[in-house]
Amino acid sequence: MARQRLTQTIPPWPAVAMGVSLPMSISTPSIRTSLVRLATTPVALPTMTLYVVGSLCLLAPLLIRFYWPAANGMDISGNQIGRDFINTWAGPQIAFSGKASLLYDLMGYLPLLDATFGQPVNPHNFSYPPSAIILFWPFAQLPYFWGLAVWLAVTFATLSAVMLWEVGREQRLAAVGLLAVSPAVLINGLSGQNGCLSSALLMAGVMLIERRPVVAGILFGLLSFKPHLGLVLACVLLALGAWRTIAAAAVTTGALVALSLTLFGTEPWVNYLTQTRAYQLHLLMEWKGFYVIMMPTWFATPRSWGVPYEAAMAIQACLSAVVIAVTCWAVRQSSDPAKRAFLIVAATPLALPYVFNYDLCGLAVACVWLIVGRLTIDARYNLALQLGWLVPLLAMNQVIVLMGVGPLALGALFVLAVGLCTEKEWSGRWDS
Repeated sequence: MARQRLTQTIPPWPAVAMGVSLPMSISTPSIRTSLVRLATTPVALPTMTLYVVGSLCLLAPLLIRFYWPAANGMDISGNQIGRDFINTWAGPQIAFSGKASLLYDLMGYLPLLDATFGQPVNPHNFSYPPSAIILFWPFAQLPYFWGLAVWLAVTFATLSAVMLWEVGREQRLAAVGLLAVSPAVLINGLSGQNGCLSSALLMAGVMLIERRPVVAGILFGLLSFKPHLGLVLACVLLALGAWRTIAAAAVTTGALVALSLTLFGTEPWVNYLTQTRAYQLHLLMEWKGFYVIMMPTWFATPRSWGVPYEAAMAIQACLSAVVIAVTCWAVRQSSDPAKRAFLIVAATPLALPYVFNYDLCGLAVACVWLIVGRLTIDARYNLALQLGWLVPLLAMNQVIVLMGVGPLALGALFVLAVGLCTEKEWSGRWDS
């Protein structure tokens, strides 16, 4: 009976999407043969069209309302095109001019931004640690719009390369095309943000933990320019006993910190740890501005409902504890690098209160793996995949925010990731 239960599972979603039907009485070896064949079959055009059209339909009204180019390098909202890239580009220029401490002084930073860009810009805050200035420096050596173009091209290419490690040759063009029009990558590009870079470092590191533990640690050390993204990762590394990776990450982070101290002194670090962190907390407590519709987290949705900061943070803390515990257990159940990467990029936005839609580029990669068949799920879970794909843009619709669709979709993707990592565990129990 247990064996029969396994062999009558509905075919994996990519097979259904491509019009492939598998016999209900198929044997386990035949399933494996079919999956191998599926993994080397180009993605069907209707499947790609569904996801591309969904992305573009949700993007169009946001593009017209917030991001449409106006004049003098500005968009219709009065922000410079590329928005947050202004921090990546201007920050190193200001720091290396001897004014690094002013990066973390909001009132002192804004006039310097205006002067560096050449005209007034909307308020920004430099929320990265001083060590990030070193990583951003190469892109600050170009004129603003050339720097923006190179930044987006290089970071997207890096994330694409990480994704293609797990994609068959015949599917690579389709996979890159899907990733390019994924909602997370689109909003990351419009925002001039670093979601592609941070996701590439996180996913590449996870996939190299077993094969190249020191290289994985170096990548995690570079990821320290967004330290909060390492919360789940740090717990996972401890759960895996990945001591060489932990050591390499600590050395890399320490080297970046030491170099920043040598270049800029201690004052920027003091200001970052006091003024900047306090301002970030103030944003979460005030909950007012454009940024609130860009956070699809379990903290953000209750805040949008009017739940007080303390209660929303308590909800987030409880969920975070559960997500981290489940992730640390599930990651030990599989050695498949793609499954592990999916698990961690799905767990991270659930475990953190402060995550933006452009930080979900790693989940876009996982969705592409599911679409092209590198990872397979039951057809019953198509809706979770489709909503998870669209979350970065759905989150920017106030009605959708109030419905709580974003956090629910992220939770569903996390459940799928846990299921993929633990399928052998459950299959073994069924067989017995």
